[in-house]
Amino acid sequence: MSGLLMVGLFITWVFVSVMLSRWFARKFRHPTARTAIALLSFVVLLVLPVVDELIGMQQFDALCEGGATLKIDAEAARGKTVRLVINPSNEILPGHMLVTYHTHMSYRDVGTNQEIASFSTYVVKGGWLIRALGLFDSSVPLVIGKPWCGPDNEGSLPTRYGFALVN
Repeated sequence: MSGLLMVGLFITWVFVSVMLSRWFARKFRHPTARTAIALLSFVVLLVLPVVDELIGMQQFDALCEGGATLKIDAEAARGKTVRLVINPSNEILPGHMLVTYHTHMSYRDVGTNQEIASFSTYVVKGGWLIRALGLFDSSVPLVIGKPWCGPDNEGSLPTRYGFALVN
């Protein structure tokens, strides 16, 4: 049902964008200027409700590319007994267009406290439009396909790299 509401809102916004862009364009006499203003204002108006998510998507992609990779010393990990240290846990990152949560996972040797493996995960919430609609409890972004990033199969790290996890 909420999907139908979203489609209806989108169609309504396209209609409003067309009408407003035509109204802006009528202020110009030259036909080329009128067409250019109409097209430009239509594009700007169409993306305006999700512009924060479009900017936030670029920031989120940069975070995932740089920080959500597994760092592991496979040789040092084999046969070790490790504990999982999570610090920070769901820390809100400042300076991002969208609310973005950061969690850092560190697998540490029980005896020496040496870091054997580590990675970060990031979760992004939706922009102002999805929060204002209040239709979805999780506030999943409209334009970001996967609102979470981290290493694939993170739960299978102990078996994949041959270390024992105790917590």
